[in-house]
Amino acid sequence: MNWLMNIIGYPLGWVMWLAYQVVPIYSVALIIFTIIMRLAMIPLSVKQQRNTAHMALFKPKIDAINKRYANNKQKAQEEINKLYEREGYNPFGGCSSLFIQLPIIYGLIDVVYRPMTHLLRLDKTIITKAQEILEGAKALSNTKSMGVELEILGQLDKHKDILVDGLGQEVYDKMTSLDLNLFGVINLGEIPTWAFNWLILIPVFSLLTALASSFISMKMTQNNDEAQGKGCSYAMLFGMPFMSAYFSFLVPAGVGLYWIISNVVAAVQSVILRKLITPEKVAAKLEKDKASGKTAKKSKFMTKLMEAQEQAAAAQGAYSDKEKALSDEQRKALEEAKRTKNLSDKEKLAEARRRYAEKYGDDIKD
Repeated sequence: MNWLMNIIGYPLGWVMWLAYQVVPIYSVALIIFTIIMRLAMIPLSVKQQRNTAHMALFKPKIDAINKRYANNKQKAQEEINKLYEREGYNPFGGCSSLFIQLPIIYGLIDVVYRPMTHLLRLDKTIITKAQEILEGAKALSNTKSMGVELEILGQLDKHKDILVDGLGQEVYDKMTSLDLNLFGVINLGEIPTWAFNWLILIPVFSLLTALASSFISMKMTQNNDEAQGKGCSYAMLFGMPFMSAYFSFLVPAGVGLYWIISNVVAAVQSVILRKLITPEKVAAKLEKDKASGKTAKKSKFMTKLMEAQEQAAAAQGAYSDKEKALSDEQRKALEEAKRTKNLSDKEKLAEARRRYAEKYGDDIKD
């Protein structure tokens, strides 16, 4: 899967390179990169907040539907889906920003693992030669690992002489110009462990900031629990922070720093967008559109869902019509088949014995 990571990492590497040109400090460049990525996703965040505010307007209608069809959950869901379609609302639309972050993180891993390629823009032949020199000195623990560039950077001071001889002073100086340390104590190229050191702070803060961001997001939409429950469940919103903390122990600390900064920016975004896009403002816009003759744009997802439900209902109706056309004997046999379909093997054996006894009059005992 490294080839896929390289493909996604290539364009992200240019973004990171540009950030590094602005501020040639690795940790600061990574922070700038994170902010750029979050700003690029603002349209999705705006759409998500508008969806949430829109949902608040017709939530009373959903409550009324649930009350009217309290004894028929299927019918209630059908009516709610019809309401979603009419209002142009997609209950899953709020998850788009979560899903789009996955390929970004995937590409970011490549950027963090290959800083000499993406930031220093060193030729592949130079990196390969540096690897061969250190392999000869038995200085690399795993030459086939995708983190070999990080290992090379970690060996620069220890093997200065042979690297200068093999690569030249200019290339060596360019390599040493890249400092992966944060605050001088956290190497963002290392993978955190459970050992008590500064690196452990990366997974810890990744978890805390993610939980805080999720809490703020839920607080901002606390009046829309039903919509959020259907689109992005509580389990997903509060499960993701623990997943990010877990993965922080599997990848270099630079990825964890990305999560920390991203969580902080996301929380600030949630607060700002909640104040800018309110249910009242959305209601005013809908009224304005209605007065000008505009109609709500239907959700393609909900339209397809309604079509699928109608097809299923039509198929069920056709099946019911066929059942009505059966003779009494055929209907009795069909009901018998339905009744015995979910029986266990022991129950089926007992049923077979009962039928045999009814047909032949034998007294068969278990």
